[in-house]
Order: sequence, then structure tokens, then C-alpha cells
Amino acid sequence: MAREASNQSQEKPDCRQTVAMIPAFLSDTLNERDLQHFLQHVRTCRHCYEELETNFMVDRTLLYLDKDMPADTSFDLTPLLENELQERTKRLRRDGDIRTLRFLILLSTIVLIVLFFLDMTGLFQITVFMGV
Repeated sequence: MAREASNQSQEKPDCRQTVAMIPAFLSDTLNERDLQHFLQHVRTCRHCYEELETNFMVDRTLLYLDKDMPADTSFDLTPLLENELQERTKRLRRDGDIRTLRFLILLSTIVLIVLFFLDMTGLFQITVFMGV
């Protein structure tokens, strides 16, 4: 009991916030910004990683118990957590890349529309650059 009190007093506000996000992480309902914060913190804070690991083990064990599995099935859940963290990190990167690509396409489209408009008004001749 005294140990729990000392752990809580050492726990930083960032840790409390991260630990509170664990259920949302496990149910994959964190928004992108919170997920990024969560993953960065869990990778650098041993206390929060251990808390996540414990919650992950309980959550996944309950999921497996709900399924009809042979009695001799063994579960090594430790690598599953690492896989989950890596997959979420990859998804964040991929989503960021997609967002950047969308921005570049939108920016290019706007530039082309402006250039076309300027060409139509005679203020800037695009055809000069095309060799026409």
C-alpha cells in the first residue's frame, strides 16, 4: 500500500494522462494526436510501458478466452504488444505521408488554377513556358 502511494506521488501528470489513455489504445480509439503522444511516452517511460503491458496482457487474455481454443494452446503475449506498438507507429507514419501527399496535390492544383486564371486574363502567359 505504501509502495503504491509512493509510485503515485512519483507519477508525473504526463504519466497519469498516458495511463488514462491505455483503454482507448487497446480499443484502437485514440485520435492521431493522442496516439502519437501515447506512443512517444510509452517508448520512453518504463512505468507507463509496464502499465500498458499489464493491461494489454489482461485485455488480450480475455479476448482469447472468449474464443474456442484448444486447451494446449500457449500464448506468448509479450511480442504481440511490441507488434501492436510497431503497427500503430507505422500507421501513424503512413497517415502522415498520405496527409502530406494530399496537401501537395491540393497545393499543385491551386497553383495550376491560379496560373490558368492568370493566363486567361492575359496577365501571365503560360504558353511562353510551353514553347507554343
